[in-house]
Amino acid sequence: MRIVLKFNNFFLTQNATFASLKFMKKYLLLFAAISFSTLFVQAQSAKTWTLKECILYAIENNFQIAQSDLQVEQSKINVLQSKANVIPTLSGSANHTYNFGRRIDPFTNQFATNRVQSDNFSLSSGVNLFSGFSNTQTIFANQLAVIASKYQNDQLKNDISLQITNAFLQIILSDELLSIAESQLNNTRIQRDQGKLLYEAGRTAKGDFLQTEAQLANEELNVLNARNRLDLAKLTLAQLIGLEDASGFDVIRPDFSSLKMELPPYNERELITVAFTNQPGILGSEYQVRSAEKSLQAARGAYYPSLSAFGGIGTGYSELARSIVGTTTQTQNLGTFMGQPIEIDVEVPVTELTPFSDQWNQNFNRTFGLSLNVPIFNNLRT
Repeated sequence: MRIVLKFNNFFLTQNATFASLKFMKKYLLLFAAISFSTLFVQAQSAKTWTLKECILYAIENNFQIAQSDLQVEQSKINVLQSKANVIPTLSGSANHTYNFGRRIDPFTNQFATNRVQSDNFSLSSGVNLFSGFSNTQTIFANQLAVIASKYQNDQLKNDISLQITNAFLQIILSDELLSIAESQLNNTRIQRDQGKLLYEAGRTAKGDFLQTEAQLANEELNVLNARNRLDLAKLTLAQLIGLEDASGFDVIRPDFSSLKMELPPYNERELITVAFTNQPGILGSEYQVRSAEKSLQAARGAYYPSLSAFGGIGTGYSELARSIVGTTTQTQNLGTFMGQPIEIDVEVPVTELTPFSDQWNQNFNRTFGLSLNVPIFNNLRT
């Protein structure tokens, strides 16, 4: 019995150990995943960035550009929807009904007072034949809106690229100012050390030495302010390109000596003309105006009469529907004549419930028509 207890305790201990190992394994995997994501973010922010890398990263990750991309997709969906409004519509319906009380059955035209079960099935379609060319103008307006949204998207990318370039140059300028401030601090520190030696040797007054100390403190403050401006410029650029963590962020200074500025041989008026022809913001605005003009023409289409065609098919079923399956002879008393009853034999039809399949064909109906709507007064909506 003791041996069994020992073995049981051993297995219990082993099971607890295995359970703890499984828990530790899950914990370590979770910790590794969090650590890897943290290190990835830190590695992204700690790398040195060129101007081109900053612009490309911002275009891929900037939320304003992402919203603009969605606006372009929404414009394309609007074009598809406006084209779909031209094609015919199609809809179907099915009704299963129980009626209690007096009514006329729509399939038998008979009065019913008890519970009646009926079914109704239908397909209907309609198409707009003419509506003042509103649908056509709406399609044109949405197509122009797609082009305008693409140009606006390009303009947004250009604006963000300029903002990134400005922030990038601001970092370089702040770094230069920091270098100048540090150089000035070193020179002032050397002057302070020399002034201290002269003051201790009794060759200068204490006021001159204290003035050098004050100048040194001012230069240290300038260095601190310049370093803060540099850090703020780096933080601004890191946030602009969409980095989650700006710690360790730095840029690679370009080689300005290799840059060649070759401006096109245009005068002021020619430059303005070229800008009007190529700037996506201007082109996008022009297409927005053209799209608005088409939308105005589409709205004016509501002044004209509209013509549409419609059609449909349907069938139904009713519990009251009966079919004659035969006849039976019944004697009917017409009265008496000279004390003798007058009777005749009358054939009475024998009926039964019409099957669903038969009623499907018997109650089948078709509908087709044209509808003309002439606007006379619509509460000033048009």
